[in-house]
Amino acid sequence: MPTARKKNILIGIFTTLLVCAIAIAALVVVKTSGDNPDSSEARSYAQSVISAINKREYANLEEFLGSSVARDTLLGDLEEKTVSLGQLHIYNKNSFMFSVVSEGKPPGPYIYATRDNNGKWQGNVP
Repeated sequence: MPTARKKNILIGIFTTLLVCAIAIAALVVVKTSGDNPDSSEARSYAQSVISAINKREYANLEEFLGSSVARDTLLGDLEEKTVSLGQLHIYNKNSFMFSVVSEGKPPGPYIYATRDNNGKWQGNVP
């Protein structure tokens, strides 16, 4: 009987170690896949979009985002980058969503932006 108990304990320890090893491997794969240069550039661009909107402090979001001035403002400093502002969805005066597009690639992550209590925009950047 003691050998069967020891065997069960060893099997339990081995199974636990195997599950932990698989979980760690999965985390490493997910973490490294999100850190490619395109993802980093998309995050940087999205942060620039949010910053540009905060600098302008427009009361009417639709007016700002729909104007050619907005596109020029947002894209002006970023022309040398390979990403640009993609689809834009305005939900209401306090929230909108946009995608980041890289040249020759499918649309990148969608960034959801909301206005906080102080009137500043915060972006949920991946």
